[in-house]
Amino acid sequence: PETEGKGRLPKAWQESLQYLIIKDMEEMSFDDVHTVFPKSQADMIKDYSQTPFPTTICGLDGTCKDDAGYLCCCYSRRKKGTFVRMDTNSVPDSQDFKALGDLLEDLFQKEGGILFLEDIDTMSHIGQKGLVRVLRRLERNKEIKLMASCEPAIDACEAGKTVIRPLLSILDEVRIDLKPLHCFSREITNMVSICLGKMDMSGGNYTAGMEQAGLRLLEEYEWPGNLRQFMRVMNHLALSRNGIFIREKDVRRVLKEEAAWEGTQVMPIDLSGSLEEIEKRVIGQVMALEGMNQSRVEKRLGIGHSTLWRKLNQEHKNVSK
Repeated sequence: PETEGKGRLPKAWQESLQYLIIKDMEEMSFDDVHTVFPKSQADMIKDYSQTPFPTTICGLDGTCKDDAGYLCCCYSRRKKGTFVRMDTNSVPDSQDFKALGDLLEDLFQKEGGILFLEDIDTMSHIGQKGLVRVLRRLERNKEIKLMASCEPAIDACEAGKTVIRPLLSILDEVRIDLKPLHCFSREITNMVSICLGKMDMSGGNYTAGMEQAGLRLLEEYEWPGNLRQFMRVMNHLALSRNGIFIREKDVRRVLKEEAAWEGTQVMPIDLSGSLEEIEKRVIGQVMALEGMNQSRVEKRLGIGHSTLWRKLNQEHKNVSK
């Protein structure tokens, strides 16, 4: 995928706006999404992605809404155009929304495309009002499909007033509701098979399979962390197994560790060294738990995008030295 256009934005936007521009939708690949959705859920995503109407993806934390949005773009009927992904959580109220509107109009003017707005419920009302002005400008181009994600259901966003009504009126036409993983216990066996196959292709870490007793343990587990927790468990099992087969005892051990985390919400961290070194370890562990998604890390640590960006880049500078 080709990225461009960032230099055409004011400096403040460059630090807070993350987007990917793809000139040909055929370049987008399912293989880029390492998350394994239940088949019934994946089928729903495929069906709903065919509509040209604005689409909102809702689901609890860990249901991988962003990956679902990417799949919607892959399944879309649109094969040419531009794909723009915007992290609304990291947009300060002071940003120049007119500059954003000018850039997006320019990017979409020839063949249209898809604009995917992540975590709209985390954006301030001031920011949402600026975004509404941008989206109303884009509505004149009928070749643009709007997509958005939010953690609670749209009705909850409206009731809790986390999303303003003018923004809802633009985006709330088609809804994809991602159910918690425990609702798909019968599909766990198939998900395990697909997941192990993806790991084989991406990392060359061949796993022959899993004992039936181990599969039953996964089917019976409640999965409070949903799909993201399932992927973490599968990665842990694939990397820590003895031999090429995942045994029941392996599954029991990993799920026991997960249960310990759920009960205490405390992770072991090496407290030796300076405060800066300890801070880096904390950020590194949270980054790993959140699948390297910076917006989720910012939300979890209660820091802004610029602060996280500075700390990560400071870490890289120290490593290069």
